[in-house]
Parts: sequence; structure tokens; C-alpha cells
Amino acid sequence: MKRAIFILTLIAALFWWVAAQQPSSRPVNPGKTALPTVPAPDTVLPGKLPLKTDIAGFLAGGFRQALGLTGADSLIVLSMLDDGKGARHARAQQLHHGIPVFGAWYALHEKNGALVSANGMVFPELDVKPEPALSEAEALEKATAAVPASLYAWQDGHFEAALQRQKGDAAATFYPRGELVIVPEGLSAVLNPGEGQPAGDTGFRLAWRFDVFAVAPELKRELVFVDAMDGKVLHRLPQMAYCHVPALGKAAYRPGLVEIATDSCNGPGTPQYCLRDVQRGIEIFNAGNANGTPLIRFCNDTTLWIPPQADTVAVAAMHGLEIWHDYLSGNFGWRGLDGGGQYPIQAWVHYRNNFENAVYSGFLLFGDGNPSGGRKTPLVSRDVVAHEASHGLIENTAGLLYVYEPGIVNEAIADIFACLVELEQGGGNWILGEDIVPGGERRLDAPHLMGLPDTYLGDFWMPQAAPGQALHHNSAVLGHWFYLLAEGGAGVNDLGTPYSVSAMGRDRAAGLLFHAMRYFLNPNDGFFGMRQATIMAASPNGGLNWNQDEADNLAMAWCAVGVGGCEAQGNETVTLLSPNGGEEFYPDSLMTVEWENTFGVTHLKVLFSANGGASWQELESFQAFGTTGSKLVNAPNVNSRLCRIRVAAADEPLAFDDSDSTFSIIGCSLLSSFTVLPESGCPGTSFTVDNTSLNQDAAFSWRVDGQPYPAAPGGFTLPALEPGPHTITLIAEDSVCVDTFRRVIQVAPAPAAAFNVSVSNRVVTAAAAFPDGEQYFWSANGQALPLFNGSQSFSWTAPDTGAFEVC
Repeated sequence: MKRAIFILTLIAALFWWVAAQQPSSRPVNPGKTALPTVPAPDTVLPGKLPLKTDIAGFLAGGFRQALGLTGADSLIVLSMLDDGKGARHARAQQLHHGIPVFGAWYALHEKNGALVSANGMVFPELDVKPEPALSEAEALEKATAAVPASLYAWQDGHFEAALQRQKGDAAATFYPRGELVIVPEGLSAVLNPGEGQPAGDTGFRLAWRFDVFAVAPELKRELVFVDAMDGKVLHRLPQMAYCHVPALGKAAYRPGLVEIATDSCNGPGTPQYCLRDVQRGIEIFNAGNANGTPLIRFCNDTTLWIPPQADTVAVAAMHGLEIWHDYLSGNFGWRGLDGGGQYPIQAWVHYRNNFENAVYSGFLLFGDGNPSGGRKTPLVSRDVVAHEASHGLIENTAGLLYVYEPGIVNEAIADIFACLVELEQGGGNWILGEDIVPGGERRLDAPHLMGLPDTYLGDFWMPQAAPGQALHHNSAVLGHWFYLLAEGGAGVNDLGTPYSVSAMGRDRAAGLLFHAMRYFLNPNDGFFGMRQATIMAASPNGGLNWNQDEADNLAMAWCAVGVGGCEAQGNETVTLLSPNGGEEFYPDSLMTVEWENTFGVTHLKVLFSANGGASWQELESFQAFGTTGSKLVNAPNVNSRLCRIRVAAADEPLAFDDSDSTFSIIGCSLLSSFTVLPESGCPGTSFTVDNTSLNQDAAFSWRVDGQPYPAAPGGFTLPALEPGPHTITLIAEDSVCVDTFRRVIQVAPAPAAAFNVSVSNRVVTAAAAFPDGEQYFWSANGQALPLFNGSQSFSWTAPDTGAFEVC
């Protein structure tokens, strides 16, 4: 059994193609079909790292070899936190040519001056040119077109003023500023691994990233990624999370009076009290059922806020935010949204007409519900307010993305803290939104009773066809995990796995969740990333000092909801039986991979290395049954005698085993290629074809449009061709394999000078009938019309009446 010293789970995806080139290689092996020469996604699980290195030492030099990165890559530290328990935690991001790689976040954990663990994701073997073809202004036009609006936040003085007030910066603005990033084309494959996203959809592009905030006609905020080369909108990621003088007030949904804090304001003539908590940094404003965020305060002549003078909806929002603030401050020392209470928590009630939602987008917006909708009353119950505020906590700790699996985790954590806040106040439960919707909208204790999933990919699971779909629905799985950890439970999950979880208590479970979220969770983490973050937080070096029984119970809680094995990390093993060294295969031939594993391993991956284990690519990922298994996998299309296979537990980075020694895949070493000049032409154009293959001792043959073409191996001149596309193919062959290379050339049709013309009064409108011309030259009565040269059509006012000859 081979083990890595550190927990280093890194997933990469690399896919490339050249538009006009279609190479394919195959061995001379009858009965087998060629695999495309496209590498599968790489999963890097590094071997041993220096035991005495610290975070600074690792970032100074060791990280490239350990993570399989190139000289063009670097890691920049985004934050460094001391957890007060003897450990430091750094979050880093991968840069490629100095440009941030979106999705490549990596957390490093140091104790007593030594690097003890790490978790996250980087992308090895990137090769993306850093120079954009599209300017920031051009890309912004594409981004705003993707999120159309009649009014944007930066055009609305109320939203701009609210942001400037929140940040304490008179220059703060919602106007989108472009940032160059490198982004995976198959972002869903990275962020939504559980639903089998196609691994081929994982190239990388240079892109402009914008934060676009639309206010009307629809409230919408999205991260928009625009291809910096061709202007294509690559991704749109939702960013909106839906869902001191003492005083007493009547709050909506609460019996009796609740305690709130107000601000004493000296108004003209008499004192006034406003819904502003100076100590906690909370402000409540009245949106007046409008789209904007006007700074209209709620004020009262006394400290008794009761109807009809006082607004019960505003009082409920203030009360909900205060008890949320006090829960986090009292239990974790976290103040406000940012942890230090530097920025005020700003909330608007009565947002829009018939708005049956609550929204977090840097500040909080609460609608009054819709009498004709599913949520008929204002969305300011204690759990709804705490849920939305918790999105601000998440934004300022883990920074979880709000799409696919990270978005599900985001929603689940907000649900968990919403329940915890309400339970601590008394009279709470594990149901969300029961004051707004009869019976509630979600429940953490028994999700199936509401038609919600309690097992990952189990019954009632809703597939995510789009980035923002099913976030609230599927979040019940992680919410149920927390409920089991806090309250305990036993049974059999939807996967048929029996479980028995002991109750840790709400406080201990909440402490684990907060610690993992602040120090271990990365922005792109989904279910298995969340599991790993909590298990690392509970490990001996994680800072919480949980014992082995508690760590095992934590793993059991994850197992209960179908995320990972039923034993804590480090207890699970995988042993590879074959191929174990000395075997020979051909590309695309079937290899039988055999292994043994302990009972707790539920998901496995088969990885392949063509360079003796220096880097790895994933071949298969599947569910494990029992403690032994075998899998037929296609041998990759390589030519190497340094091949190894690795079988790894998908959720346990330390549980893997490699081939004891290398084996061979006897593949094709041929690489055929040629050039064609010019690349396109008109009827009558001749094309020069030159063989540029490296293996000039191979046997070469040519084809044009699928038919054999008699020509010298080194190249030929192709005479005039008919208009249309034509395919030239070069086939290289030796005693081992065949390689094929193709190029497509275009022969344009001959231009025609015909045009259509119409006359209205003295206005002449003409349009060329041939749309594919490169240049158009117009004249009237022999006089050139240079103003219209280059235009397929034009309108021209004749200087006088009479006859004109237009050419």
C-alpha cells in the first residue's frame, strides 16, 4: 500500500483542438478502433513532499514539481489566517502567465512551522496565450448584452449610494470592471462532478470576467465570462443568493414584543428613534415597494415600536439580523458580514411589488410576498432573515461560488445557520420557511417528507441542467448530514448503506462547520470537497482536537448521506493487483485493472501515467461494490514503456495504490503534417502542398476529397479546383501504426458584378447581388463614388434629375 504524506487533491482538465487540423493516430492492430489523440482530464495526487517545509517554503519553490505545474504557473496567496489554535491557513490561487485561473484555488495548512495538509484544485499543463484580442470595452458590450436590462445598478443612484455607504468609499461603484482570467470551458465538469459531466468539455480559454448587476425589469446579478479572443459568452454564473438604544417592538410572525436596538436621532422638536443598530452595525431601510434602494429610514417617536405607528415587517428584519449577529459573535467571535464589523449590514424591506423572495447581493432585500403566489406574506421570518445573512458569512469565509455543487453547499450552509439561530432563540426547529409557506419549504431532519433528497444522487435528487438550478432542492442532503451529526440517527440510506451516527450536539457540530468553512473550504468545493474540509478540520492537525471516535462518527455522518466511506480518512485502503508491471498493450486495447479495497471505499477512480508517475490522467470513475473488483479500461493512445496505473478512492486522497513497476503501451510514434499555401483562393488558384512530417522515412500517400491522389511523398501542386470546400489528406504508415492528417481549403465562387437598384425621387439605392465579395467599387455616369467603396449596398442622392448609369 502506497500513501502520500499530505492530503493534496488536485483535479485538472485539459482539452485542446485546432480548427482546421484533424489528426488521429492508431496502431496497426486489426479489430480495434482508434482513440482520438485528446488527453483525458488529469487528476494529480502527488507523492511525498519535504516534511520540514512550511507554507512559505512550499510556495517559494516546491509547489511546481509537487503539483505538476510549469514555469509559466505561480501561486499567489489570497489570504493567510491564524486560527488561534496553533495553525495557520493560507488560500492561494493559481496564476498562468500572471493571469488568475478561475476555479484553481488551493488551501495550505501549517502547524508548528511545518506544512501538514493541503486541499483544493489546480490545473497542470496549461498553455494559454495571455494576450487578448478583444478589448475590455468590447467585451463589456458582450457581457451586458448577455444580461440585458432597462436599468443597471450602476445607473441607479440609490444602489450606488447604498454600496458607497456600505463600503465607506465615495468612489465605490457597481460599474463592471473587466478582469482577465483563464477559465475552463467545461466549468460544469469541474464544479458539478457528481452528475457525470462530459470530461471532454474541459478546454481552457482566456476570458474577460465582469460582475453585471441588473435592476430592472428583472433583479439579476451574474458573473459573465467573455472569450477574450472571439467575444463568445463562455459562462454566466448567478451571484444572487435568494432566499445603540434599547427598544421593544412588534415583529411580524412573533408573539408578544421582541427586543431590538435603535438609534436616537435628534429630530426637529422631539427625539426620534430609527431602526439603526450602531453597536452591531445594522441598518433597515424602506424600499417603498420600488425597484431601488433609497436611504429612507424607519423612525418612531418612542422606543416602543408597535402598530399602527411602527412597521412590523421592518421590526422583524431588525430583530432577525440582530439575533443572527449575536449567534455568530457569541459562538465564534464573528461580527457582521465581514467578521470584523467593518461594514454595516444594510437591509431593505418592502422591496418591489409582489416580490415573493429574499435576496442577498452584498446587502439584503426582502419582498412582501405575492397574494397570488406561493409566498403570500413578507419574507422576514427569523429563519429567512438568518438564511440570507448567512450568505454574507459564506461570501466572506469560503467564498463559495453560487453554481452547481458549490452553490448547493452554499445554500445548505445558509439553511443550517438559519436553523441554528432559530433553535438557540427557543421555539425553533429544523424546518425552513414554515412561517411563510404552510408546512415550510425545506426540512433538515426528514427531507423525504417534503420530496427532497437525503442522499447524494439518491431518491428525489434533481439533476442540474443549468448552473443555478436545484440549489435549494439538493441542499437538503448536506443539511441532513448536519442534522445527523448534531442530533444523531440510524438507518439505511438510498444507496443501501447502513449507518449509525451518534449525536455530537448542535454546538460542537456548528463549531466544526464554522471552522471548516473559514479555514479549509475552497470556493469551488462541492459535496466531497466539503467532506474533506470537515474531516481535515477534525484531524489532529486541524485545530479542533477531535478524537478518533469523533472523527469516525463524522465520517459515518457523511456516509449516511452517500458522500464517502463510513470510516474516517486514513482507515481506508486500496491495493492494486494488476497491471502491476512488465505487461504490454496496444493503444485502445482492453486492460483489465484489478484491485482490493476496504469496506468503507464507495467510489473509485482509475488513473494513468505515461511518464512513470510524474503526472496522471483519469480514465474511469465509478461506484465500488464489495472489497474486490476489476474494470476493463481502454489503453490510452500513447507510445511509452513508462506506464503505470493508479486505483484511488475518489473521496479519500490518501487511499490509493500504483503499479509496482512500469508496463508498456506500444503506440504510434508517427506524426504526419503538411502545409497548404494559400489557405483559400478563387477559381483558377493553384495550391502548393508541402509534407512537413517529422518521420520522413515512413510510407506516405495522399488523398484529395477522399480519392487517392498520385503525388510525390514530399508534396505537390494542386491545380484549379471547383468552388467549395476541399479536403486534403496525408497518410503516414510504418510497420507499427498509421497516422492521418487533414486540412480543408476553401475555393470561393467567382464574383458577379450584378446588383439591384431602386429609385425614389432623387435617392438611388443599390445592393450587390453577390454577398461574398471582399471589395465593392461603385460609380455613377463614369464618376467614382468613393464614399461607398467597400460597401455591398448604398443609398445615394443624385445631384439632379436625369438619366444616370450606375456601375
